Amino acid sequence: MNINLTIIGQMITFLVFIFFTMKYIWPPLVNALKIRRKKIANGIKAASLAETKLKKAQDESCLIIQKAKNQANNILNNANIDANKIINLSKKKGHNIIKEMKLLATNQIQQEKLKVKRELHKEFVSVIFDILQKLLCNNTNFSKKIFIQDIIKEIKDI
Repeated sequence: MNINLTIIGQMITFLVFIFFTMKYIWPPLVNALKIRRKKIANGIKAASLAETKLKKAQDESCLIIQKAKNQANNILNNANIDANKIINLSKKKGHNIIKEMKLLATNQIQQEKLKVKRELHKEFVSVIFDILQKLLCNNTNFSKKIFIQDIIKEIKDI
């Protein structure tokens, strides 16, 4: 009977232990597990949400970078177009200035030509006048003198 009594004692102790565990230890342990399960579930949700936000942010950053590249390319293209316009305008102005300078130089050359022609003409007339004066001073006949005087008058009129 000792064995039966011992087994019954052990069974009663075990039942008291189970009752005590179920009453005082098990509910806080289950609550702790529930809280831990909720925290893990919330952590997984937060990680999933963070992953979604990260992917969205990466996509947006790619779009922003692409837009910035496009804007930079547009700015560079516009700058190149403006630079080419300025270069072409400067070339046209340069060509116009060269044309004006050529025209001025041509006019100056023409004026100098006219001036030299006039001076040569005056000098030529002066030389002819001197020659005719000498011819008059020499003893020439009357008809030649009259002819020479007529020539001198015509030369003076020129």
